[in-house]
Amino acid sequence: QTLPINTNLYASSPKAITGSLQDTLWTGLVYQGANSGLWRYKNNEWNKVSVECDGANIRDLLVTKNCLFAGTANGIIRLDLNPDSDLETENSIRFLDGIPIKTLYLEDDGTTILAGGFDGIYVLNTLNGEYAAYPGIKGANINTLWKCRKTGKIFAGSDTNVYKKISGTV
Repeated sequence: QTLPINTNLYASSPKAITGSLQDTLWTGLVYQGANSGLWRYKNNEWNKVSVECDGANIRDLLVTKNCLFAGTANGIIRLDLNPDSDLETENSIRFLDGIPIKTLYLEDDGTTILAGGFDGIYVLNTLNGEYAAYPGIKGANINTLWKCRKTGKIFAGSDTNVYKKISGTV
């Protein structure tokens, strides 16, 4: 049986959902990005996250052991997570300010994010905030990023093509 857990929640339609690394989706912490902002589900209760996440237009979420990244219509926002409670802290950092992001992918190194959007793919180093656009994909509307576990290759889906990342190139 499937039960909706965001019934009567003013959270609009979910654009992205992620769970914490410590708990499962159904028993633990869930973050939902929606048109109305970022929402947290814990202990059978929804609460709007008070840390500013552009208030709306959250398109993708990903979580690491110590932070949550939200891809928004105005860039990426990183929210630090408290390792004891797994809840967000008041610490946040903005990356790729003003660049609309639709999808996020965390590389195996745990510090590099591939961010796809309306104008291609950006590679973000979350340690120093530096980023660069992938050559050859500028202008492509990237909708999704996916990694093949068998080959390790990363694929990007646009409106008209599928791109394959090979050894630092595309």
